[in-house]
Amino acid sequence: MNAIPQAEARWLWPSATRSITPGRHFAAGHQAVDIPAPLNSAIFASRSGVVENVFTGCINHGAIAANGRSCRAAGCNPRTNGQAGRFTTLTWNNRQVEVCSGSAAVPIGGTGNGVTIRHSDGTFSHYFHMSSVASGIARGTNVQQGQTIGHTGATGFATGTHICFRITTHATNMGSQHAVNNNPFPANNIANAINTTAGINYLLTLPPTSPITLSNVEVSNITTTNAEFRTRLSRSGFIGTYGIEIRVGSSGSITRHTHPAANVSGTIITLGATRHFGMTLIPDTSYQVRIWANVDGREIQTAWQTFRTSALPTVAVTGVTIAGAVMRNMDVNATLQLNATVAPTNATNRNVTWHSNNTNVATVSANGLVTARAAGTATITVTTQDGNRTAQVNVTVTAPEPPPPPPPPPSSTNWLVIILGILFFAVIAAAAAFMFLV
Repeated sequence: MNAIPQAEARWLWPSATRSITPGRHFAAGHQAVDIPAPLNSAIFASRSGVVENVFTGCINHGAIAANGRSCRAAGCNPRTNGQAGRFTTLTWNNRQVEVCSGSAAVPIGGTGNGVTIRHSDGTFSHYFHMSSVASGIARGTNVQQGQTIGHTGATGFATGTHICFRITTHATNMGSQHAVNNNPFPANNIANAINTTAGINYLLTLPPTSPITLSNVEVSNITTTNAEFRTRLSRSGFIGTYGIEIRVGSSGSITRHTHPAANVSGTIITLGATRHFGMTLIPDTSYQVRIWANVDGREIQTAWQTFRTSALPTVAVTGVTIAGAVMRNMDVNATLQLNATVAPTNATNRNVTWHSNNTNVATVSANGLVTARAAGTATITVTTQDGNRTAQVNVTVTAPEPPPPPPPPPSSTNWLVIILGILFFAVIAAAAAFMFLV
């Protein structure tokens, strides 16, 4: 036989329930341990291995408990490894009951839904009467110790909800348990005959398989727009879909992200905001995050974890300039808009202030608008908040020249001279005309 990996030198109890149903254990035709558990409780693989057989399609939960109503009458459709199964007629209290069984190629009794796993040492473990087989479990599937492979039920020939747990040296013959001769297993493994009371006592020493829990979220590799989130599983095993929920601050709306993988193995889950979900976080922002996962048919979550993204790197100002000439001429009451350019263009703090050294001559607003007030000169300075870099413009304000004075109005003497002149020229003209006629 192949050696058993040291990490799995012992089998695991396949349930979180730590008890067995009295009676019938390893009696003729029932070499098994019945483990009672609430309906739909998780059933765990006792050891790692490869799925040998999967039995499904039985929907009658307790054919015997239901007043002898058979699986066939309940409309069951037994399947073995995806192929058509069959019904087996069993007698209960002198009543013939048809219950779900295997197939002609894989004959079993009325064990309902179930899974058989082949292990590396040549043994097989069997888990029967399931309400359902876990998603992804099929013939040939590799399973890990502690992985959820199904859920408890009472299908097939069952009087109540329980796990029919068996360990055999044959895949299908449930009566083929044999003494383990010469103790080929490690000392802390099966050291007794599997089909004896000593075997039961051995099984009861198996460490129970507890449900998976998640540790608090660890946040690492935080940048301005990304972070990684990690949680640790309480034990090695498989989980279903999982992901994160994230929100800004402690009261923002919650955004849920789901990882596309069907399951994950191991004891650590690591999820990157960008790598797994295409998220771009906001720089210098406080967030809360938690990881959720579907485990054993239920969703579990971590507590909220607070983290803050990094601030954008600071880009220092190296200089400032004012567009246009450094000398400007203005008239009184005129305005002039000055524009400052801060370098480099991606500087973090691009804020500036404006100042005039002579507000009697010219003033300047917070956005660089110059207003000429009176004749004279003034220096307008712009200063950056980051680094106190400066640039200047000299403004010369000129007052407008006064208009020429109007001509004085004519006096009365001037009017007399004008009238006498007109009369004189009129007499001369009349005399000239008379002489011309004579």
